[in-house]
Amino acid sequence: MENHTAPAAEEKLELTPETSELEALCAAVHPAVERAGEALEKRYYERLAEEALGPKWPNGKPPEETQALLDRVRHVSGKAEEVDAATAGLEVHHAETVGRSKGVTVFLKPGQSVDESRDVSVQPVNLQRAFVALCGEEETRQ
Repeated sequence: MENHTAPAAEEKLELTPETSELEALCAAVHPAVERAGEALEKRYYERLAEEALGPKWPNGKPPEETQALLDRVRHVSGKAEEVDAATAGLEVHHAETVGRSKGVTVFLKPGQSVDESRDVSVQPVNLQRAFVALCGEEETRQ
């Protein structure tokens, strides 16, 4: 029976020009894949944002229809029970709860408002947050 052993550590393998070229190519693959992935990710998110937000607005202002939508969207936050009471009967989107705190985005219909007599914070919403809220689940508070 023949005894096959690994080469001793002090023995060096002879590199041919082909193996050297292959090692150089392999060493360049990982950084190239990372750069390509970053570029693709950036293009994906830029395109997604353009689709969500539309083209750049003249004078930096959204069209009237978009502004009308934003004028009726609010973010309401505070203790969960206060937020639930303040948004009762409203179209609620994108609820986030952390411990006893809660934040929701509401879309108001004409004549509706958030009950600001409750201990809640009511803030206007930018288009990005409104878009994210619309992509989530909707619920109507009773």
